[in-house]
Amino acid sequence: MLNFMVTEEGLEDQMLSVVVKHEDSKKYEMRNQFITQEAENNRIKKELEDKILNQIAGASSNLLEDDNLIQTLDQSKAQYIQIERQLADMMVNIKNINAVRDHFKPVAKRVARYFFCLSDMANINAMYQYSLKWYEMIFSRSLDLSEPGDKNTRSLNIIKEFTKQLYNNVCQSLFECDKLLFSYLMCLKVMDEKGELDQIENRFMLTGGIQVEPKNPNPASHWLNNISWCTIEEMSEKIPHFKTLRKDFEENIKMWENIYNSQTPHKIDEVDWPEKYVEDSMYHRIMILKIIRPDKVIPAIQDLISQEKELGPLFIQPPPFDLKRNYEEAKCTTPIILILSPGADPMVELDKLSKHPSIRKRMTSLSLGQG
Repeated sequence: MLNFMVTEEGLEDQMLSVVVKHEDSKKYEMRNQFITQEAENNRIKKELEDKILNQIAGASSNLLEDDNLIQTLDQSKAQYIQIERQLADMMVNIKNINAVRDHFKPVAKRVARYFFCLSDMANINAMYQYSLKWYEMIFSRSLDLSEPGDKNTRSLNIIKEFTKQLYNNVCQSLFECDKLLFSYLMCLKVMDEKGELDQIENRFMLTGGIQVEPKNPNPASHWLNNISWCTIEEMSEKIPHFKTLRKDFEENIKMWENIYNSQTPHKIDEVDWPEKYVEDSMYHRIMILKIIRPDKVIPAIQDLISQEKELGPLFIQPPPFDLKRNYEEAKCTTPIILILSPGADPMVELDKLSKHPSIRKRMTSLSLGQG
């Protein structure tokens, strides 16, 4: 079975070519010419080698007296010298081109990572399918819309604009209940890129524990169920960061009970946490909340996304439906399809859009017997 799914490394290289072509088209074209020239030089060298080997194989016993072979060797040497000179000139220019590519690699890396947030969404609902061509279109539009600046500022502006454009466009195609999940996946990608996410911890966060029988007595059985206590024990054993969690829990039962009883346990400034966990990352506190207060995991994730510098509050507030904007971005090959829930009626928005001068004469309403 063949898997034709693009790899992160391959997509990163594709997106790097897109951004370099947009930002410095001359160097992009020059690099393509060098690649073509290098392939041509390799072909010539292979032909010369084959020609020499064939003449040696068919030569007389005394190679030094074979004038044709000597002439071929002299010609080959001259061509080799010419190719090496071309290669030396190319290497100087390639260094400059690679410097430009290296500068935009963080942009390409982030764009490639975000694509796999979309592929993960297909596991939630098979309807969430996004083409690479559409994704590249969003990226190209972001390059046009992002603010100019010096080299470092420009890269940050591109990432910021693309992140916003991607979120706004994808949210138009998601059910309301799945929009926060998409923001969370984007947040995890950012954290992972910055080295703030441990994959073992992330897997445990998503799947939970498998231990069902406590190995030690539950010290807070009057408010903490045994399954939660088993998860605390398992985290202490399997995740190095939480190796003292069980001990910390047993030593601070009253404080953990206050967190359990709090209306806002995810707000570090409104409830007292053990000092060690106050200084801990918010993601690690969410892992604990999932055990003792799972009902507050969603508000905590919203806070996590809001506090992420590269995302912020905008990414927990999905954009309102804007049919006019969708129409402006659509093409004859990318129609707008509205999937309606019971009671929803988009005709008000369609009527409003049809009053636009450029659309009025092209608007046709066709009923299929359902309204």
